[in-house]
Amino acid sequence: MRSNLIAISPSPLSTPGFTIFESVRSEAIDAARLAYFGVSVFWRASVHDWVLMRRRPKRLELGPYEEPLRLFLMGLAGFPGDTLMIISVTSAMDRMRNMLMTFPFLKSRQPEFRQYRFTIPGITFQLFVGKNTPYALRRLSVQSPERHMLMTPDVDDLNTLDGATLISKTRKVGALARPDQPKKKGP
Repeated sequence: MRSNLIAISPSPLSTPGFTIFESVRSEAIDAARLAYFGVSVFWRASVHDWVLMRRRPKRLELGPYEEPLRLFLMGLAGFPGDTLMIISVTSAMDRMRNMLMTFPFLKSRQPEFRQYRFTIPGITFQLFVGKNTPYALRRLSVQSPERHMLMTPDVDDLNTLDGATLISKTRKVGALARPDQPKKKGP
């Protein structure tokens, strides 16, 4: 994905450190399919309880947007008007930044919109829902006529920070919960 984006000239909307690509200019990138995939993960996170290492991540609450997203996924309606998807591809080549994965979670709740996020290795999906989502976000979305996709180190840094925040909230179990126990040496 990264090499396909880099093969496209950046959009004039790009700024230093924040590269915007018009994915419509590449036959190798199907932004509509990527958006569909992202929506399907967010929607599933709102209707199903998942188990990860014997724990259940919190179910997303999409509220009135759940049904329009379901209809979109079923092919019975277009992409809902009060929702948008921003897809960011990592700019980092370092292996550790490309191994990060997070379950969908509520990133931000603003009076005008809510932002949900999840990451798979190398790609971050952000779903915004709300009647008053800022125009600037709409311009950056894959629903824009240019089907924009982003590449920025800021997203890499945010992903690292989000991962560290999630790790800090986890409950220690086993040997990690007993720091006074001597560590078991390998064979």
